[in-house]
Amino acid sequence: MLGSAVVSQISVFDLTYAANFIQSRNFRSFEVYLLITLVYLLLAFGMRRSFMLVGKRLFAYQQGEQR
Repeated sequence: MLGSAVVSQISVFDLTYAANFIQSRNFRSFEVYLLITLVYLLLAFGMRRSFMLVGKRLFAYQQGEQR
């Protein structure tokens, strides 16, 4: 997962802070951290897909030269 490193810099601290806050209010740590994990995975896959699409458009001229 190439986009995972970028997403981790953006969101891990924010997501864990939010998870700790929510967990301290309702005492449901498993559900909260499971939800935060799913949100992180959605961000990681979404950012990776976005970077791949942008990269294809930016470097389309190089792909044409290699053929």
